[in-house]
Amino acid sequence: MFELRRVAAALFVAVFFLGNSISAQAETVTAPDGSTIEKFGNWRGKCASPDGTNNICTVSFEIRSEQSQSVALFFAVGRNPNNEYYAITIVPLGTHLPNGVKFTVDGTELAAIPLQVCIPVGCQSISPVGADSLQRLKAGNNMVVDFIDIRNGPVSLNVSLSGMTAAINWLDQQTPG
Repeated sequence: MFELRRVAAALFVAVFFLGNSISAQAETVTAPDGSTIEKFGNWRGKCASPDGTNNICTVSFEIRSEQSQSVALFFAVGRNPNNEYYAITIVPLGTHLPNGVKFTVDGTELAAIPLQVCIPVGCQSISPVGADSLQRLKAGNNMVVDFIDIRNGPVSLNVSLSGMTAAINWLDQQTPG
């Protein structure tokens, strides 16, 4: 049951966040649907209730292709009802699935995760985030995300971790454990 709720929440989060743009300033803004988005550097936080009962909060970041404006990377961190952290990663359709996605923080590998399913907005993975990995994200300056696009070859995207500590602190306040 939790697995289905987790996947439904991930899809809701992905579809909602993919429609919003990113700002570099820390601020509170109102989304087109009237909801509130908290911005922490390149990261943004949002809470929603996709099933009408459970409030799910995440912090996320996305990169879009300059040419097509399609999503090149969507990455979010949230907490499940058991107060365990998880990450949602979405990369473009056409990503070589067996290779998955590799994350490096400040030059040291953080994780290599398999992709689990492809949906219309891209191929995604939902994976647990351990305390050590979360601490490295909070303490880091830069994350590099690598995957292979079957049309264009290797892709390496740089993500600033500026604002990540404030974003995770905000997430912890929304979902106290």
